[in-house]
Formats: sequence, C-alpha cells, structure tokens
Amino acid sequence: MTKTQWVAELEFLAKTSKDLTFDLLWAFERIASRANFVYSNPSFAGNPFGPEILAEIREAQLRKEIRERTRYLRRKKCIQIQKTGKQTVCKMTKEGQVRALYQRIRHQDICLGEGEYTIVAFDIPEDTKATRWWWRKRLREFGFELHQRSVWISQKDVALDLSEYIRRVGAQKWVSVFRGKLIEE
Repeated sequence: MTKTQWVAELEFLAKTSKDLTFDLLWAFERIASRANFVYSNPSFAGNPFGPEILAEIREAQLRKEIRERTRYLRRKKCIQIQKTGKQTVCKMTKEGQVRALYQRIRHQDICLGEGEYTIVAFDIPEDTKATRWWWRKRLREFGFELHQRSVWISQKDVALDLSEYIRRVGAQKWVSVFRGKLIEE
C-alpha cells in the first residue's frame, strides 16, 4: 500500500466512521501487521508472485497438520495404517470407533420435540463404584441431567448413537436407553 492510498483510506475512515477511535486503531493494526509480515519475509515486498507462494505455504502447513493429527491418532490407537505395495490403507480401530461415537454424542445439536426425552437408566453393581462414577461423568459430558438416582434425561436426540456407544463399551448388561415423552396431567 502506497502512502497516498494509506492517507486516502484514513481520510475515508474519518468521514464515514461511527466510532473513529476503533476504526483508526483497526486500520493501524492492519498496516502494522502488513509491515511486520514484509519485515519478517522481505522476499514478498513488491513480489507479484507473493499470493501463489503464500498459497503453497498454507498448503504445506495443512499437510503438516494432517500428518501430526494422523500421528496422534496412531499413538492413541484410534487408527491403523497398513501399506500394501504402493497403496496405503487407513483403518479405524475399535477404540477409534468408540472415540468417534463419543465425539458425535457430545457435539449433537439436534433436540427432540417439546416434552420428549432420551432417557438412560442404569443399574451398575455396587462393587464397581469406579464404573458408576465413570458412567455418570460420561452422561454429564453428553448433556444429560440427573432425573432420579440412576435415571438421566436429555432433550438431545442421541438415543441410537448412545445405544451403539453402550454396546461398544460393553455396558449393555447394565445400561438401557429409551426415548420417551413426558405426559402432563
């Protein structure tokens, strides 16, 4: 940006601004960030190929992030990567499927209709106190609220995913999921 363009932009802001202080600070921040970028990357100053190089840098950063996330998922045993000849096959493990279900349930935004609930009832034996504690923590994370001692309710539409999650963690013997409607008198 040339000096003339910069002055013209400031004059335009001064004439049209509703909050001059904020707009001027914003404009100064923009020019300072540009100047800082050019200072730290002098090869971009006046280079017409700058946008293409920036696009390549962003693409390289994206590839690096994908590699790091893939490495993390392998370390957490969520995926397995097998090479067969020239082909690489990525397969989700059982642990990965459980984690994916967990995330899907936690981030579910779809709610049931008025007065309808997903209901979870469980009867985990007394000798497995840690399991009961773990299960209550999970239900809170999934957006459920305590209704009665071992009955939790939520308006989120997660019954099918939650049933699958329960089956995959091996708790189907102690935990039941229902979808119900509140009947008012």
